Amino acid sequence: MRTTTRLFRRIPRSALALFAVAFTLTSAALAQYTPTTLYTFPFNEIQAFPSGLIMDSAGNLYGTTVSGGSCINAEACGTVFELSPQPGGWTQTTIYSSSTGNLGSPLIMDADGNLYGTIATGGNGSAKYCSARCGSVFELSPSSGGWTFTTLFSFHGSDGGNPGGALVLDSAGNLYGTTTQGGPFSAGTAYQLTPTAGGWQHKAIHFFANGNDGKQPNSGLTLDSAGNLYGVAAGGLNNAGVVFRLTPASGGVYHFQYIHAFTGGDKGVNPTGPLLLDATGNLFGTTYFGGSTKTICTIVGGCGVIYELQNTGTGYVEKSLHQFVANVDGGNPLAGVVADSSGNLYGTTTGGVDGKVKIFGTVFKLTPTTSGWTETTLLTGTKTLGNFLSGVILDSAGNLYGSGDGSQVFQLSPPAP
Repeated sequence: MRTTTRLFRRIPRSALALFAVAFTLTSAALAQYTPTTLYTFPFNEIQAFPSGLIMDSAGNLYGTTVSGGSCINAEACGTVFELSPQPGGWTQTTIYSSSTGNLGSPLIMDADGNLYGTIATGGNGSAKYCSARCGSVFELSPSSGGWTFTTLFSFHGSDGGNPGGALVLDSAGNLYGTTTQGGPFSAGTAYQLTPTAGGWQHKAIHFFANGNDGKQPNSGLTLDSAGNLYGVAAGGLNNAGVVFRLTPASGGVYHFQYIHAFTGGDKGVNPTGPLLLDATGNLFGTTYFGGSTKTICTIVGGCGVIYELQNTGTGYVEKSLHQFVANVDGGNPLAGVVADSSGNLYGTTTGGVDGKVKIFGTVFKLTPTTSGWTETTLLTGTKTLGNFLSGVILDSAGNLYGSGDGSQVFQLSPPAP
């Protein structure tokens, strides 16, 4: 399952025309990938902020929006949606409309077609921990009569608050995730939810203490075949962010270890997005800051880095694969990366500046070569499309799918072989 993490802003814009293709391409990208707008949310001048997407075996897309729910304030709830390919285009179905709190994080799907996600606010609350209530984890189950919504667990603050990023599911049906707030140190948690006959049982598997372990993890976890969990957090040893691993032990205990502490500068600052784990145990990810200090990047503290943590068997060695330069290829990636079968990496940036003109983010491709990695910009956002706060996913034909933070969901199709 491919997932991404996101942040969002709420900025009203004019309504967007359905199926309007509104992209600006570099000349190099024009010869490579063809963009198509699959759907534009008609939310009456309120930005939808669609999340990162997932795809089922039938080719249907699922995601969430930050806006458009059934709260009194339509900008503060959100929806869960399905996009289905049809002969005449894509059909959108709202399968859940929140009335309790903020959606916006990506979903995951199990083998039976059930969807799982988080609501960042609402549910239980405590003034000590959660100013806007503490959030919850939910399940949406399909049936012939529609989808059934079930709250699996609501956080209380002391056990976590404000879950962020996508969940991950293991082979036993347990769910794992992170909260950005809560816990005894108010620095966030990593948690496990286990299905039982009496409901779902919550267990905090790490309380972040804002020490060398970091703080406020806002991305989902990555699970390997041995049951180890990998993630990123802010702060840490050099206050530039950490990559950590949670290793299962007897008695249901997890041992926490930070496996890399960023040092800042050209090595990157503030890791974001879920990690990508390859078959040999190497990890790939993004940092929001750090890297190049050319042009506008000097002012913002660097425009971000794509990095690899190479697994040596006794530890990890960081390798910088690409440093973004805002007025060249965008800047400040917020989501992780995905890989195809050839080892190419794909991802997004949130913005950049070209002289005095704002770049609304990019979709990029990193290709490994004998001398390093070559970056190609596949798509540049526009005022209509918005920034790329979420990552992209790949289908078996090499098509990329993603969303702009305005209200659009798009597809990028590779050239015919």
